[in-house]
Amino acid sequence: MEDLERLEQDSGFAAILRAIEREVLSDAERRLLKKRWRRPRERTVPSPSAASAWLERFHDSAAPKPSPAQRSFRRDGATPWSVAGQSGAAGCIQTHQPAKTATLDVDATLIETHKRDALHCYKGFKAYQPLNCFWAEQGTILYSEFRDGNVPAGHEQLRVLQASLAYLPASVTKVSLRSDTAGYQEELLLYCGEGKDPRFGVIDFAIGADVTEAFRAAVQATAESEWKPVIRMFDGKPQETDQEWAEVCYVPSWAGYSRKQADYRFLAIREPLRQLPLGDQAQLPFPDAGIRPEGDHKLFGVVTNRKMPAIR
Repeated sequence: MEDLERLEQDSGFAAILRAIEREVLSDAERRLLKKRWRRPRERTVPSPSAASAWLERFHDSAAPKPSPAQRSFRRDGATPWSVAGQSGAAGCIQTHQPAKTATLDVDATLIETHKRDALHCYKGFKAYQPLNCFWAEQGTILYSEFRDGNVPAGHEQLRVLQASLAYLPASVTKVSLRSDTAGYQEELLLYCGEGKDPRFGVIDFAIGADVTEAFRAAVQATAESEWKPVIRMFDGKPQETDQEWAEVCYVPSWAGYSRKQADYRFLAIREPLRQLPLGDQAQLPFPDAGIRPEGDHKLFGVVTNRKMPAIR
């Protein structure tokens, strides 16, 4: 809370906030803002005592706490703050900067802590691991769920996606989803690909795929002529990288139950190792394409239902 005083003393930061109020808020919103103070306004940001009192209103002393026997614990994120704050912020941004599409990035963040009741994360230190949904077009967090450090990033991602979609303003008509391999879950992939969402129908996605032995075998069976350079934008210009991609013939059981299901594409991305050749018995700390002795590659997988002709 004391950091609020540091922000208040930062004249540049205060000037930016006042400029936002002048240039972004409408006349009606500015008039409503003035009515919130009983006395003449003297501060740009709330005082530490006011902010602390406001946050205390959302404390739930009856909320469950993890027991030593619990391996994974998630606290309920449906608080008055999450409902009012997240939906209100998204609606405010959408009012001043409308967007019809929403590209959602779902990812967890490890926040190291030294609190006694904190739990250890998969990296071995005490942490909290909130799961966040980022709205790319608006540059804002759409949904955030507080979690203890030992909760896997992929835990209940479908439920988190559904909660995030509920916060999107009514003017949004198209949704896409991006996630790392934590989102590689059958129920999530089928929910998006088979159009099970009642509001948005089919949700385009690009999600990291697990590099299994079957996937690696499909990569090794892919002809060299199928590999193409990955093009990325640098300073607004397309440039080739040392990464290559190819679409592989790989159909896991969940994607091949019925011909009526949507088509799912599996892409492989390989990247050469920038170090001396490793021995045949070396154990890599990441998936590799198994291309020896000509060279070793890092190997990544992506599953998507999009029909784009190439990766950028």
